[in-house]
Amino acid sequence: MDSKKGKAASIPLRTVVYSVSIGVFLLSTVFAAELFSTILSIAAIVCIAVSLPQSGKIAGSLSTLFLGIGFFVLWQSDVSTSTYLTSFGGMFNLLALFSIIPLIAVPIRVGGYSETIRHILESRIKSPAHLYRTISFYSFFLSCFMNLATLPMMYYSVKKAVEQYPLKSTSQFTSIGIIQGFALPILWTPIAPIVGVVFDLTHVNWLSMLPILLGLSVAGLLLNWALFQINQKKFLHSLPDGYSAAGVEIAAAVSTPDDQLWKHKLRQMSIAVLLFITSIALLEYLFPIGLITTVIILTIPFSLLWSMFLKQGKAYFKETLGHFKNQLPKMSDQFAIFLSAGFFVTALQITGSNQSINQAVTSLDHLIGSTAFIMILPLIPLLLAFLGMHPALAIGLLAESLDPVTLGITPEQMALALLGGAVSTFLLGPFNATSGIMASIVKVSPFRIVSWNVGYSLAFLILIAITLLMM
Repeated sequence: MDSKKGKAASIPLRTVVYSVSIGVFLLSTVFAAELFSTILSIAAIVCIAVSLPQSGKIAGSLSTLFLGIGFFVLWQSDVSTSTYLTSFGGMFNLLALFSIIPLIAVPIRVGGYSETIRHILESRIKSPAHLYRTISFYSFFLSCFMNLATLPMMYYSVKKAVEQYPLKSTSQFTSIGIIQGFALPILWTPIAPIVGVVFDLTHVNWLSMLPILLGLSVAGLLLNWALFQINQKKFLHSLPDGYSAAGVEIAAAVSTPDDQLWKHKLRQMSIAVLLFITSIALLEYLFPIGLITTVIILTIPFSLLWSMFLKQGKAYFKETLGHFKNQLPKMSDQFAIFLSAGFFVTALQITGSNQSINQAVTSLDHLIGSTAFIMILPLIPLLLAFLGMHPALAIGLLAESLDPVTLGITPEQMALALLGGAVSTFLLGPFNATSGIMASIVKVSPFRIVSWNVGYSLAFLILIAITLLMM
């Protein structure tokens, strides 16, 4: 009896508050009743109250700034007391997505798929260039549905294979292969929160732009391989006497398990990913409830069914409970800053102040011309990322404030520009989770990680700019 009480008491308050709030958000989305909207606003206030004391300096400062400006704007407009309350609750959809989307990676862990990647990397590599292409390809593939979980999984899967080659810096070689492959699906994959934000706020149909975005993503991967091929001598020492890349391949292949098993697992994983993305596309087509909501609704049942197919249902529930108990409390920064920013954006919309922002940007557009403006638009999220703002938040604020019609551009151009900017922030933002996770793994500064990605990022932005002009 006492042990049960101890376990219940060990659940952090933030876990309870965040979990209940996400449940309220889902109910308000499904039933769209005014009562749920009011409860959601109260839940947002409670979430901010329990999150701010646990937030980091940057997140706390930005949250306070958003709240202060939001309250000031509403006070200046002399709105009713109830308006202050109902202004809270914006961007809850993003937080629900951040909280639930990691569950899609659970079948990967319980199904032992990471061993499949490790086996391929250790047994079938013929040269450093081949190894690099394989790393970036599988990072690209896993990022389509695993998001940030891709980074540590890929690093520890490739570590042994990378160490078999005479590289000047295994950290640089591994980091750029993983991060640059990882960032590209952010252009199109519905798992990436930024994709949902852009399409929900610009009202562009995701399916209609998917061929262009997927094509650009693949083109970016080919560009990545070409640049490495040109610069690979910068990564390699001279081969010592008697060294043979083919010898490494044979030595690894001798000690590997049955290849058919790994091929089967790889096919299984590929089919599951394809089914998930197809399910999202179908649901989005049949019920246009928004890309973010569609992904949230599908994630838990799909990941559960996948785990049950693997006969790992019990392991799935254990991992899911562990996620909500251990990982949700670590999201204090996200809950504080996104809910505060949601309040700020709603306050601007209620009072009409967002029109001032759009007018200022429109003046810049008229000053430099639409062509120049569309080319610098992807750089704005990057600038905000250097100020410590989360890419999804930066792009959400831009998409909420800018009107593509008055800027002389199409909504599709704006969507692509913002998504291109999002990719660049994941490559070059020193304060985002991508650089932070990779820096902690390879034990170097996030700014060092960023410096390794500069050349490729510039080339990719040029690719985006050319596409925007062609559109």
